[in-house]
Amino acid sequence: TIGDVDLDGVTVSSPIDLNGGTIKDTSGNDATLTFTPPNTAGIKVNYPSLGMDFTNGTSGRYTLNGTVYNDISSFLIAAGGTFSRNSIATYFDSTGTLQTAPINTPRFDYDPATHQPKGLLIEQQKTNPLKYSDQFNNVLWLKYYTYISPDTTIAPDGTPSADKLYEDSTTNIRYIYQSTMSFTSGTPYALSFFVKAAGANRVGLFFPNGVFSGNNRHGWFDLSTKAVGGLQAGLSGSIVELNNGWFRCTLIGTPTSTGTGPVGIYLTQGGFADSYTGDGVSGVYIWGGQLETGSSATSYIPTTATAVIRISDDLSFLSGAALSEMQSSNGTFAVETNNLRGGAYAKIISNSSSGLLEEGENASRIGSIGNGGPYFLADLGTGTLSTGSVKSAVSWSASTRALVGNGGSVATSTGTMAIRDAIYIGSKAKLGNYIEGHVKSFKFYPLTATNTQLQLMTQ
Repeated sequence: TIGDVDLDGVTVSSPIDLNGGTIKDTSGNDATLTFTPPNTAGIKVNYPSLGMDFTNGTSGRYTLNGTVYNDISSFLIAAGGTFSRNSIATYFDSTGTLQTAPINTPRFDYDPATHQPKGLLIEQQKTNPLKYSDQFNNVLWLKYYTYISPDTTIAPDGTPSADKLYEDSTTNIRYIYQSTMSFTSGTPYALSFFVKAAGANRVGLFFPNGVFSGNNRHGWFDLSTKAVGGLQAGLSGSIVELNNGWFRCTLIGTPTSTGTGPVGIYLTQGGFADSYTGDGVSGVYIWGGQLETGSSATSYIPTTATAVIRISDDLSFLSGAALSEMQSSNGTFAVETNNLRGGAYAKIISNSSSGLLEEGENASRIGSIGNGGPYFLADLGTGTLSTGSVKSAVSWSASTRALVGNGGSVATSTGTMAIRDAIYIGSKAKLGNYIEGHVKSFKFYPLTATNTQLQLMTQ
C-alpha cells in the first residue's frame, strides 16, 4: 500500500502461513504448505509520495501520491511547484548539439560527447561581457598577426557560424582579444572558448597582466592530447571534449587587483609569446567566447552588441499538497545529483531560511542543517562532489535526523528538521548557493526511513 518501502528485496518463506484459514482441493484434501521459495531479492517496494526523474524516458517521469504525470508543467501545477528562469539559456540535447531553451523552460542536459543524460540543469545568474561572442570578424575583436575567416564550419549549435582563426606567414606571436574587460580583486573568473583543430592543435587563453599578478596570465590547451599546460601560479584550466571534434577550453584565475584589461585566445606551438613562422593557413575554428565570474565555465551565453545576462534556474515548492506533506514531522528526501560545481555549501535542498541538504565545495562530504540545529557531515568516500553522480538522502522525525551519501556511513543528530514555508531544489530561496550542476532525481517519502533504507536509497 502507499507508504510501504522495502529496498532490499521482498522475502517469501516456506511453509505457507494460513493464518487460521485452509487451502483444500476439490476432494477436500489439505494442500501441501511447504515449497521452494523463489528468489525475490530483486522485487523491491519504493513508493515515494512525490517523485521526479529528470533523466529516464518520456513517460511516467513525475508522480504525486500515485498519479503519474508525463510532463513537468502539469506535474508542478498539481504539486504546487514552480520553475522559473526569466531568460533564454543553452544546453546540450541527446545528439550532443547545443540548443537554446526559451524563457521559463527547464533544461534537460546531456553529455555532448557520450550523449548520456545528465539531468535538470540548475545554474545561478551569470553575465557574459564579451561582445559578439561568436562573430570574431567584428572590429571589437582585435587581431595581432592573425586573420579570421567567418562562418567557415559547423559550430556546436549545428549552425555554420564557427570562424577560422589562422596565422599569417610572418614570424611573430599571434592572438585576438577584447581590450577592456573589468575585474574585481579576489573574485574568481573563468574565460572559455569552443575550439576545434584546423591545421593547428594548440591554443592558449590569457587574462590581463597587471590585474592578475605577474605578466601574461595564461595557459595553453592541446587539442590532440587533451593536455593543459603553461599555467602560471594561481591559474587552473580544463579542456572538455564535446561533439564533432570540438572542445571547450577554460582558463580560471583570481585577480589580485581591481581593474580592466584584455582577454583573448592565441595560436601557439609552445607557450604564450611563442614566436614562430606561420604558413598563412594553419589555425583553429573558434566559437562561443565567454568571460564570467566563478571557478568554472557554465552554460554558453551568446552575445552580440551588448553583454548578456542568463537569469538563474529556480525550482521550488511553495504551496499545495506536496509542500503540506513535506511539512509533517516525519519525512525523507532522496536526491541524485551530477557534476556539481557550486561554491561552499551549495544547497541541494533548501528551506526559505536554511539548507536541508548541501555539499561542501570540492569536498567528499554532504552536510545538513536543520533550521538552527547542529551541523553534521556524511563522508561520501568517493572523491569530490564536482565530478560524477552523487546520491544523498536525509530523513527526520520529531526529534532525530539521519544523513547518508553514496551508500556510506550514516550520520545522525538530534533536533528537528521542520520544513517551514517552502522547499527549493538546487539553491537557497532563489538568493544564492546554487549547485551549478544537475539534479537527476528527487524523491520525498512521508515517513522516516531507517538507516538501512537510507543506505540502500543511495547505493
